[in-house]
Amino acid sequence: MNNFERKSIFLWTIGFLSISIILIFSYFNFSNTETIFADPITKFFINKIEPRNKFPIPRPNTEELQLSAESFISVFVPNETSSSNAKNSTNDQDMILVEKNKDKQLPIASITKLMTALVASEKYKINDTITVTEDSLKIDGLSGIYKAGDRFFFYNAMRAMLIASHNEIANTLASQTDSASFINSMNKKASELSLINTGFINPTGLDPEISSGPINHSTTFDIYKLAKYIKENDPNIFYITTQKEFDLFDVDKNFISTIKNTDKLLSDPGVPFIIVGGKTGETDLAKQNLILITDTPCEGKIFSVVLGSQNRFEDMKKILQYINSSFDWSCPEK
Repeated sequence: MNNFERKSIFLWTIGFLSISIILIFSYFNFSNTETIFADPITKFFINKIEPRNKFPIPRPNTEELQLSAESFISVFVPNETSSSNAKNSTNDQDMILVEKNKDKQLPIASITKLMTALVASEKYKINDTITVTEDSLKIDGLSGIYKAGDRFFFYNAMRAMLIASHNEIANTLASQTDSASFINSMNKKASELSLINTGFINPTGLDPEISSGPINHSTTFDIYKLAKYIKENDPNIFYITTQKEFDLFDVDKNFISTIKNTDKLLSDPGVPFIIVGGKTGETDLAKQNLILITDTPCEGKIFSVVLGSQNRFEDMKKILQYINSSFDWSCPEK
């Protein structure tokens, strides 16, 4: 080895030791500050390594949940979750408690009316007048209490559609201007909210005349995302759905009917959490569907959905009882 090679090795060694000393010094001087976390790659690995405090805490040795529903999901959403995250997917804090076939596309029947209500709320003011037309009554599944020419304030029409799930009112809301345009708005809204497995062909959720025809469809996961968005951006929609009954009057203060809620769980003592919103749905092709939002003991909400059920109320009650017993809901210390 000649002198030149010896000098090169010596200089490289000195350089390496100097850099090492500088890095060690920096670590001990700045490790207790946020400086070390400035690099996004460092942040990524730290977030992956550090365990997150999840709530609620699963209990050991829980039994498998058996339901008649073809698809179901239950998601815990803490109150801190922002509405912007609801537009895409689960927030980092959202926790899927139980699920089956959460991404399977299925008919959703009258759960459709949640999107109808959301789009209608963007188009109408609460005191706008909604008029039932002859065309609005040319559909299946009529309640039989309306006639062409009946006029309602928008806020009362919303109650009739969401509490009693009246199809003629959903059809009326869509047809006040142009039904095709309204349905386009429903699908546009679904796209904006990243409901990638959701599509609408009507504002009611009724089955097509031909069983093989296009049908309103979604997934339990997409419905959870839609419900979460509504709860955070237009909570009055779900507030309406918790009313057990409502006296419906037209704009001239003529009494029309006392409408009753289609959700039987509102009066069921077997539900272990307080219900703060929901929507039913049922057709021959969709079978029985239900979305339910409940409070938790610790400042959060549970969003639960069943699709393709033989008994939606029994299935939903089993879900809520299951997650109540399968997770520790003791409030974490702040």
